[in-house]
Amino acid sequence: MTMTNKIENINPNTLFIGKKIIYLPNCHSTNDSAQLILGNNDVFEGTTIVTNRQTSGKGQKGNHWQSEPGKNLTFSIILKPGFLDVKQQFKLNFAVSLGIFDFLSSFLKSHVKIKWPNDIYYKDSKIAGILIENSIRSMKMQHSIVGIGINVNQVNFEKVGYAVSMKTISGKEYSLENMLADLLGFFEVRYLQLKSNKHKILKSDYMQCLYWYEEKRLFRIPDSGFRFSDYKFEKNQIVEGKIIGIDESGKLGIKIGKEAIYFGFKEIEFVK
Repeated sequence: MTMTNKIENINPNTLFIGKKIIYLPNCHSTNDSAQLILGNNDVFEGTTIVTNRQTSGKGQKGNHWQSEPGKNLTFSIILKPGFLDVKQQFKLNFAVSLGIFDFLSSFLKSHVKIKWPNDIYYKDSKIAGILIENSIRSMKMQHSIVGIGINVNQVNFEKVGYAVSMKTISGKEYSLENMLADLLGFFEVRYLQLKSNKHKILKSDYMQCLYWYEEKRLFRIPDSGFRFSDYKFEKNQIVEGKIIGIDESGKLGIKIGKEAIYFGFKEIEFVK
């Protein structure tokens, strides 16, 4: 069920998220398009850029987000979280990830998890990805572009077992317009919690939804030279550990042996 320019006419049950929607049949990247829009206009917070076909979708740290045209939700939301200072920016990840988690859980009921920092998994396969690009001025968040890709009706993926969609799970075909309207409502609820300083609730909910939380699992250290206390890890070393928390900067806490070690993006990988 391909999205059409009717998407501009949806009316999500929100105060401001998605009240202005810009539909692009094709684009390089909705995050890049959002940057261009921000550069030329005084943009209404919650403006959402949606496309059917994204030719160079971006993932975390330069990864490529692949999506079959017309089958999935690929969009970006412009936010203005000026109420957060730079040290709090990972709290936005909590709210965004939980908004997508809540939406997917309303359909799939169980087995949905947030994989740190902000991928969404169904069992052991990826169903959604999030890329947040922040602009900072004077130690405050000026604006954020939240790029979201959700596998909805796609059934064929390049890596078997790596990705899954709502359709491959349920066998149902979904209206992309209706899915987007619903999702924007869930998203706004969590963003309003963030605006209301419900930081403890957001972090607690995020931890309870976290993939592999408090489970003994295997992890890979991709780069050599990573040190912590008495530990010096070798490149691609496999270690056994247990996720125990997230620090204020968003680093993932893993207990390895007797030590609690906090890893940043790309400093640790999950081993299936």
